[in-house]
Order: sequence, then C-alpha cells, then structure tokens
Amino acid sequence: MRNIVFRRLFELRVLHAYFLDNRKWSGKPQERFYDHPVEDQASLLTEKYDIQKDLYLQPTRQTAQLIDAMRLRWRMLPTGLVVGIEVNKIGNRFFPRFPISTDKLTFSFLIKVRNAYWYNFTNHALNLPWPAKYHFTNQIASGEVKSAPSLSNNPPGFVANSHRTWDMGELRIQNNQLQYATKINPTDSDFEPVNAGKPNYRWANTSDRRVLPKNFEFVFDEKSKPVDNVTFRLVRMSDNVEQKVINQTFSTPPDTFQVNFSDQPNDWYQLETQVNGEDFGPSQRILLSDEVAGSDVFGLVEMVHDAGLPDEFKLFEDDGALRIAEDPLQPNRWRPQAVFDIRLLSRPTYWRYQIKGKVPSATPVQSLGAKTLQTRLPRYLTQSTQRVVLDGGATPPFLPGPDNLNLHFDRNRREYFSEIFVSL
Repeated sequence: MRNIVFRRLFELRVLHAYFLDNRKWSGKPQERFYDHPVEDQASLLTEKYDIQKDLYLQPTRQTAQLIDAMRLRWRMLPTGLVVGIEVNKIGNRFFPRFPISTDKLTFSFLIKVRNAYWYNFTNHALNLPWPAKYHFTNQIASGEVKSAPSLSNNPPGFVANSHRTWDMGELRIQNNQLQYATKINPTDSDFEPVNAGKPNYRWANTSDRRVLPKNFEFVFDEKSKPVDNVTFRLVRMSDNVEQKVINQTFSTPPDTFQVNFSDQPNDWYQLETQVNGEDFGPSQRILLSDEVAGSDVFGLVEMVHDAGLPDEFKLFEDDGALRIAEDPLQPNRWRPQAVFDIRLLSRPTYWRYQIKGKVPSATPVQSLGAKTLQTRLPRYLTQSTQRVVLDGGATPPFLPGPDNLNLHFDRNRREYFSEIFVSL
C-alpha cells in the first residue's frame, strides 16, 4: 500500500509586535522581536506565540473549491497558516503528485478578527475616507517595492496639507528612514523613527489597504467640507476601460456618501475620486470583492503560483519542485522555503497619567494640568510589562504602562492616548 506523503507548499506567518516586542529572550533584552538573532526568534515563536486567539484565516469560496480539486490540505498554526500538497520524492526534491497547472493559480484567504480590541493595539489607520481592507500577496504590481519574506509594500508618500487626513501612527519613508506620525493630521515635523538605527522590517501599512467591498460608505473629512459635489470613476485595469461613473450634487452638504459598485464583478480597478471638482489625491488601485464585507474582515491574502515572480516570492521552483531544502545541520529534516510574513506593528499612543498624590517632575513626561502627566512622545503598546523610567538616583522611580487596551482620542491635541491612574 502506497504511503501518502504531504509537504508544505507554503506557510503564511502573521507576526504582531504587540505580542512579540519588548521581551527578554536568552537573557538578551531587545526592543524589537526582529532585533533578536533568527534562532531566538524561532524559539520565541515556538513557545510563546499564538495568533489564533485574536484572528483566524479561512479560504474564500473559490479557494476552498480549488483546495478540494487539487487534494491539498490546510490548517491554522499558532503563527498563521500552512498549506500542504501531496508529493513524490525524487532524489532530494519533492514534486506534486498531481500535475499543477502552468497557468496562474491563486490561493485566497480571508483574515478575520476574533479580538474586540484588535484595532486598539494594532497600528491601523482608523480614519481613512473609505473602509479599505488589507491585501497581502506575493505578487508585485507596477510601482510596488517588496522584500521577502514580508508581503507588504512600501508606505505611501506623505504630502503636508494633502487631500486626506493622515492618522497618528501611519508610516512613511523619509531620507531612507521609516517613520510614524505622532499626530492626527500631522505636519512634516510630526514624525518620529519607528526603530532608529535599525533596518526597515517591512511592516503592514496604508499602502497595503487595497480591497474594498462593492457597497461602501465614503467619509468626508474636515479638509473636504463643505461638500457640494462628488464624482467616482471606476476604470478596469486589465484593459483600461471605464466601467462606471457616479456623480452626485448635494443641496445640503453631507458627512458621508454611499458608493455602490454592486453591479461590477470582482476585479482590479483604478478608482478616481473628485470632491468639489478637485482630485481627491491620485487614483487608487483597488480590488473590488464581495467577500470582504463585514467589520470582522481585516484583510485578504492572495498567494499566487506564477512563473514570472521573483524567485524569493515563488511557490514552486522553475521545474515544478516545491521550494523545500534539507536542513544542513539536521539531515532528513526538510525546511520549507516558501514562508511569507504579514508583519503588524503595535499601535503607538501617548501615555496619559492621572496622578493621586505628589506629582513628579521628569524629562520623559510633561504636565497637562495640576494632576495630569503625559509622555512627550508616543510609546508602543505591548503585552509585556512596560514602564516609564523617570529621572533621579541610582534606582530611578518609574510610572507603569497601561493596564488596559482602551483607546482615547484628544481632538484638541490630535492624539490617541492610553489613560493610566496612579497613586504616588
């Protein structure tokens, strides 16, 4: 009787800094998980990480049918998801037992949220004008810059006084340095390095938010108001043919407008938007999908088998073999090479302290009132214990980090903050 052998076709890891950063591992404290040596990263993921508590992935309807037809297997892991394929071993290489189409194959998975606080501790823009979901893929579109194993594109360019309001925490690259906005509606000076002096770890960002439901609410921000007229023009990307134009004039300026593309098929489009006769920024490359509606959908993953991809993003070798290699230090142990990351940065917030007792005076914090202190710069939320060390003495005093994930908004200061009550 023939033994059935499966090997990993590809693995998708969802790695969140909220759970992984600011941990001590092997006695070596590091702020970022990615600052640790690779072997320490692997140990930390094996023993102390389980993203399944906070989100889950499931195949789209079409991919579920494809998995059945190709006799594949998939399952969730504490780190994300793995897809396996039945193979024949030829020498030290593995080939699919059943022929794989030479045409493009797309494996699509929805990312759905389980944790009600997910958006509070994830660095995710909350005030985009459209409810775009994330799109993570091993494909690289024209103008995109990616670096394996991360599936994220470079952040968008920032222009002061731009067409939309930037959110606190949004990323940009300035002078080859990855930076985040320290304010809502920032000026060019309201940015700080994400990880000064360290590499760009290719975090998920607003450029990755490409997927829209076919019927969505467009929110006009303060920069656009009052709104007298709005136009949405949808152009199919495959042939550059206009598919639909929505034009609406208002007698009473609205705060929102319902955009309905329900009559359009799932496909890639350019969406051109005008508000009051002026372009609302550059046209957006979007994927319309009827599967991403719902507040629990965080994003869509599309892993594509395409011979034209760069080698590091391929699912198969050019001759059809799986991208698997024998571990040089552990004979007969095979390590998949097609491993891809979705890297999520934790949300930076100001830590605002309501003090009962004597109010300290120290450099890391500033006074906002008689009994209120706040950190001068945002600090990243992490699951591990954090503190703000104050000035003074061989054993300096400290203020604790947030003990909950409630997110507060200060409109006047254009900030998100975490509120902490302290007795001194």
